[in-house]
Amino acid sequence: MIQTDRHGLTFRVDAVRDVSIYPHLGPVSLEVAPCLKAGFGTYAHGAVEHLAYEAVDLEGGTASAALQVGGTYVVAARDDEGALVRTHWMYCTQTDPHPRFGMCRNHRKPDICVPAPFVGADPFVLHEGLVNLIGFTSLTVAEHGMSEFKLGDTGALIATAFGAPRAMGLRIDTPFLPPHFQTGARDLTIFGTAPRTGQTVQLDHLTCIRSQHPAIFLQDNTR
Repeated sequence: MIQTDRHGLTFRVDAVRDVSIYPHLGPVSLEVAPCLKAGFGTYAHGAVEHLAYEAVDLEGGTASAALQVGGTYVVAARDDEGALVRTHWMYCTQTDPHPRFGMCRNHRKPDICVPAPFVGADPFVLHEGLVNLIGFTSLTVAEHGMSEFKLGDTGALIATAFGAPRAMGLRIDTPFLPPHFQTGARDLTIFGTAPRTGQTVQLDHLTCIRSQHPAIFLQDNTR
């Protein structure tokens, strides 16, 4: 088992064995048999805020029925200690050269589930480099104004690599954050400049997911 905290996302990657893949039929009540068995695989699962994912990557396997990309399946396996691992249902995202399954969901929108790739590299997608990251926060009611803070020199516009829908956000590479921009702070506004275009990028309704290097801020995507 590998447990990692990358950019504020805590997730696990477990080696699994004695893997059986069962078709998931939703509300239909029908006895099913494994459509594929594999000796070894990797099971990844994690979450950030209300977004979560699960993914399985198998090494080979013996099929008794054809897998189909887009079909839904449940995975049962054993971990290194011999304990039973049973996943949430997942979409098949690849059949060759080796089977992969994945699903991500939004706990605030339980009826929305979408396919997810195996998340083994980085939980965030980099969209654009940014400089001069500036944070704004409201002052007290009596002061009727805004307060401006220099949060960092460099960063990036990012998005979660999973989610339904995904969440947009900002990364600050070497942050210097005031107390009200620390982990857990919500409803923040941050501006940055894209050197490539000279444009100003503004994100509102941000939550600080991680305040250490690098700092991560994500939008509340339920608005």
